[in-house]
Amino acid sequence: MRIGFVGSATYAMLPRVLPLFRERYPNVVLDLREGTTTQILRDLEAGALDLGLVRYPVAEATPIEIRPVEWDRLVVALPMHHPLTRRKRVALSDLANEAFIMYSASSAVNLRAQVMLVCQTAGFTPRVTQEAVQVQTLVSLVESGIGVALVPAACSTGSTRRVEFRDVSSEASLAVALGVAMQPSADGSAAQRFRQMLEENPPQNGDTVLLRRRKPVPRGSL
Repeated sequence: MRIGFVGSATYAMLPRVLPLFRERYPNVVLDLREGTTTQILRDLEAGALDLGLVRYPVAEATPIEIRPVEWDRLVVALPMHHPLTRRKRVALSDLANEAFIMYSASSAVNLRAQVMLVCQTAGFTPRVTQEAVQVQTLVSLVESGIGVALVPAACSTGSTRRVEFRDVSSEASLAVALGVAMQPSADGSAAQRFRQMLEENPPQNGDTVLLRRRKPVPRGSL
């Protein structure tokens, strides 16, 4: 089974589910391929992948069925000695004059669109000084002191870097998720069994997620 995954799936989702799946289905050979949400969806449409673990919500129309299975929230990543680290919670409007490290406009359009939306709801457009594709790269660039970034809270778990994470106050929704994506015609396949295992083994209470939903996303929805 060919599985495409975004880097954030390695924080908790894959370590939680892969051992269970391999134990229950030892004869299924897994081919794991890291990529971006956009590329994974294209590969699913082309039949080059059987299942994808992608960022949700999705900004582009797609015939692929996506079910959010692991919910999280956006937090702000700050360099260790940034003045805002003295606060327990940061108002999004307080970031209006900050240099932002932003998700790539060409390769990470989904998270970029959501960050742009929440910032504009707070009354400003981020001043982007650097772009990156993967969440881990954004955090590393924050560590270097060149800017701040809005990232999923899961990436703060166990972080030993010189980065501080703070909750954000915002009128717009800060909810993000990892979703499982597959062709609607994949019923009865190993991919469907993998999706079922994800739904049957949600994150535990200690994980940084908000809630769990099962309702599938209609085809072509944003």
